[in-house]
Amino acid sequence: MKLKDIPGRKIPASPWESGDKIPWNDPDFSNRMLQNHLSQDHDWASRRQGIIEQHVNWLSQQLPDAKSRILDLGCGPGFYTHKLAGRGHECVGIDFSPASIAYARQQAEKNDFPIEYILADIRDHDIDGEYDLVMMTFGEINVFKQQEAANILARASAALKRDGLLVVEVHTFEEVRRQGQSGASWQAAEHGLFSERPHVCLQESFWDQSRNAATARFLVVDAATAEVREYGATTQAYSDAQYLAMFEKAGMVSVRKLSPAVWPAGDIFEGKLEVYTCLAGAAFSAMHKGEPSR
Repeated sequence: MKLKDIPGRKIPASPWESGDKIPWNDPDFSNRMLQNHLSQDHDWASRRQGIIEQHVNWLSQQLPDAKSRILDLGCGPGFYTHKLAGRGHECVGIDFSPASIAYARQQAEKNDFPIEYILADIRDHDIDGEYDLVMMTFGEINVFKQQEAANILARASAALKRDGLLVVEVHTFEEVRRQGQSGASWQAAEHGLFSERPHVCLQESFWDQSRNAATARFLVVDAATAEVREYGATTQAYSDAQYLAMFEKAGMVSVRKLSPAVWPAGDIFEGKLEVYTCLAGAAFSAMHKGEPSR
């Protein structure tokens, strides 16, 4: 696409039309994103270490013993698994960002932590083993299509031991709608997430009322060539009732929402992200593991 083509661009006819999600698995993208994960100047890619430490303190209190098995879906650079392994837990992290997984492995080796990091897409990766805790933070579940999200939750539930804990951090319905209705904006940068070269990033947002989904489209204009690259990402909104139905369909029981005092979202995410916890139902867990239910 050229700069002159932008005025004639099409409005997305439906969510996910302008891209499934930003290609975090692209090596260049992955490296640029890692730098944002590691920054302690902002929280938009990963939370700063103080907030993560509070979350890890709470998680540790929920685990059955000092050597529990933990699975982090969408682990990024391994901030949570690293801290949990430092407390003696056995951790596995899965992510499809090569730079994040490489960094996580380096940190684990550096500190002699026996953490297993897997470079894979959680949408289709077969989960091995049984876990006391499966976690998925930062609203990651909302970036997938509804059936993909349902499949991820079902596999997470099946991977839990009986009465194992699932912790899922989600976007609120209001926050996703706000994103979709936020209009258009632009910014110029010498370098950034979308390019290492000087560029202008035009962002426009769309809210699909019928599907309750927000689509963000990013048009990145190279300052030297006026070449335009387009990226898109869609976020699915769910009501509280829909979240409860999803967890129950996945075989989870004792579903509850944590208060901000228990699980602080951080200043810029207050009221935008919430956390659900639930337990693996014994009958559902046994069915998926080929055991007789009790």
